[in-house]
Amino acid sequence: MNQDRQELRSAAERDFLESLDQLQKTLSTGEIPMTQSTTASDRGRTGDRQKTVPPPIDETEIEAAAADIEEFINSHYPDLESRAADD
Repeated sequence: MNQDRQELRSAAERDFLESLDQLQKTLSTGEIPMTQSTTASDRGRTGDRQKTVPPPIDETEIEAAAADIEEFINSHYPDLESRAADD
């Protein structure tokens, strides 16, 4: 059971690092990759609510958030980057 947990953590770590890499690529290129996601209508639910338009994305806020996330990860998990490079 302990090995299952370790494998699950390793998989989650890899997925998280891949997501961070994708975020970094998106921020550097400015292109937002299109992914398939399940919408409410795809799941059979129809929304009676009015659709609201989200506010425009401020690139500087995204960059600041990404820097905060990277700083947090590096300060709490200093060996994480070296383990990711080994994979």
